[in-house]
Amino acid sequence: MLGYDHYLNSWIELTNNLAIRISTNKYAIEDVKTINGKPFKLINIPVYAAGKVRSIIEDFG
Repeated sequence: MLGYDHYLNSWIELTNNLAIRISTNKYAIEDVKTINGKPFKLINIPVYAAGKVRSIIEDFG
């Protein structure tokens, strides 16, 4: 079975340079690269703020 990272890398390679992860971690923006070296921003959003995803993306872009 393929993991989250594999799917995320595939998605980023085919689309833009922004990804959202909703988790129990605190809010953070990370500069990361796919396994093929494509840079992208990963926005970590805490579960309690999941309802604000659209607003966060609009503020980011």
